[in-house]
Amino acid sequence: MIQRETRVSIKALKTITQSILTSCGADVDQADIVTDVMVWCDCIGKHNQGVWRLGNTCKRLENNLFSVPCKPKIEKMRPSIMNI
Repeated sequence: MIQRETRVSIKALKTITQSILTSCGADVDQADIVTDVMVWCDCIGKHNQGVWRLGNTCKRLENNLFSVPCKPKIEKMRPSIMNI
């Protein structure tokens, strides 16, 4: 089987990625941030953190394994230690 390489513009990849994230329940602002990070990772060759993670990210969103937008809680445990 011959595999063909398909090239997608960065702009198109960002549009598709953000659309998928918001359809899975992500907040638009958070989807924009995650999209920028995923596409940037692909652009610099760090594909393991790129858009191929989109499937797992959507599953986690749909199963409420993390909330978007996130609201981190910061607990000061000691003068130099925080739990985020």
